Amino acid sequence: MKRINFSGDVLPHLIAVAVFLVVTVVFFKPAFFDNKVLSQRDIEEWEGSSKALRDFRDRTGEEGLWAPSMFSGMPAYLVNLEWSNQPVTALKRILTLGLKHPFANIFAAFISYYILLLAFRIKPYLAIAGAVAFGLSSYLIIGISAGHNARIGSIAFMPLVMAGIHLVFSGRRLTGFAVTALGMALHLRENHMQITYYLMIIVAAYGIVMLVHHVREKTVAEFAKSVGLLVPAVLIGAATFSGPFWAITEYSKYSMRGPSELTSGTSGLSKSYAFEFSNAITEPMTLLIPNYYGGSSMNFLVQDENSKVYQALVQSGNQQTANQLVSYTSAYWGPQRLSAPSYAGAIVCFLFAMGIAFAPKRLVWWLVPVSVLSIALSWGDHFATLNYFLFDYLPGYNKFRSVTFALIIIIFCMPLLGLSGLQNILTQHAGPALWKRLAWPAGIVLGICFILAITGGFGSFLRPGEE
Repeated sequence: MKRINFSGDVLPHLIAVAVFLVVTVVFFKPAFFDNKVLSQRDIEEWEGSSKALRDFRDRTGEEGLWAPSMFSGMPAYLVNLEWSNQPVTALKRILTLGLKHPFANIFAAFISYYILLLAFRIKPYLAIAGAVAFGLSSYLIIGISAGHNARIGSIAFMPLVMAGIHLVFSGRRLTGFAVTALGMALHLRENHMQITYYLMIIVAAYGIVMLVHHVREKTVAEFAKSVGLLVPAVLIGAATFSGPFWAITEYSKYSMRGPSELTSGTSGLSKSYAFEFSNAITEPMTLLIPNYYGGSSMNFLVQDENSKVYQALVQSGNQQTANQLVSYTSAYWGPQRLSAPSYAGAIVCFLFAMGIAFAPKRLVWWLVPVSVLSIALSWGDHFATLNYFLFDYLPGYNKFRSVTFALIIIIFCMPLLGLSGLQNILTQHAGPALWKRLAWPAGIVLGICFILAITGGFGSFLRPGEE
C-alpha cells in the first residue's frame, strides 16, 4: 500500500480548495461581506410564479401539484416541487462548503474542473489556474447574473462527469465509477436538459476517439469493459433524477415542445423560436476579445458621459425625444435582441492554439472537432444548412432554444487542451525544435490580431464616439 506523502499528495489539494474559496468569496464580496443580494431577473419572476406553491408547502407541509398562477395553470413539478433527492442536495452542500446560493455554483465549477484536470494528469498548480479560468469565464458569470442558476449549476458538474469517465478509461476504474455516478447525480439534480445534451456530445466524441484508439491497439475488449462499467455508474446517477425526468417527459408532449395540434407529424419548437438567439458568424470572436461586438446588449452608449452619443442627446434640446432614443444606443451591434459576450480569456485562447501543437494527439482529435462543432451550433440560423438539418433529424435537438448556449462546449474544451499542451512544453527541454513548434500557434494568434486590425475589429476597444 502506497504511503501518503502530505506535502506531495495532500497539501496541493488543500491549497487548491483554499484558493477557490478565496476567489469565490472575494469575487462575490458584496454578497458575503456587505449583506447584498444579487438581483436576478429570472429568479425574481420565478419567485412570483411559485409563491402559491411555497405558501401551500409552508401552510400544510405537503407538496402542491398544480401551479395556479402560471398561465391558466400548469403542473407544479416544472415550477416548484421538492423531490426526494435530499441526499444529493446534501452532497452538493458539502462539496461547496455550504457557500451561499447561487455563488456556490462557481465554487463547484472550480472544484469539478480541478478534478477533471487532475484526472488528465495535469499538475495541481496548473490545474488550479485552469479551474479558475473555467469558473470565471464570462459565460458562467453572466449566467449567474441573469438568474440561470440551473444552467450554471449543470455546467459546474459537467467536468466531474467527464473526469469519472476518463478515470475509468485510464485504468482507475473503481475511482472512475464512483466519480461518474456522483457527477451524474449532481449534474442532473440541477435539471437543465440542454446542458446535459451538450455534455452528451462531448462524451460521445470522447467515446469515438477512445474506440478508434482501442481498435488500433487491438484492445477492444478493454474498451468494452470500460463501457460496461460506466453504464451502471450513469444509471445510478440518473436514478436519482428519475422522478423529475419522468415528469418532464410526461408533460413535454402537452407543451410547445410536443407534437403540434395544427400540423401533423411535427414535434418540438418552431425554427424561428429555437434559433431566435443565434450568433453572427464572427461573433464567437468574443471568446478572445470580449467587446468585439460592442459588449453586452444592455451596455448603452449614453452611460458614458464622454461619448458623442451622450453629448448629442444632451445638446438636442428635446428631452422627450432624447429619453426615447436612449434604448437605441446599445453598444452591441450584432443581430441578437439580447446578448452578452462569452469571453474565455485571451491567454486561454492562446493556450488552446498552443495545445493543438503540443497536447497528446488523442486530446486534439477529441477536443478540437467538438470545439468547432460548438461554434457552428452557436451560429444557429446563420448556418442554416447544418443547424436546420440537426434540428430536423438529431433526436431531441428540436426541444431546445438559445443555441448560443452551445459555446459552453468550447469553453469546456479550451483550458483542458491548453494546459495539457503547456504541461508537455514545461516537461521538455527548451531548444530549436521547441521554438519551431511554438511558432505556428503564435502565428495563428498574431494572424487573428492582424485580421482584426485591418477589418476594424479593434475599434470596439475605443470609447464610444471616437472610432
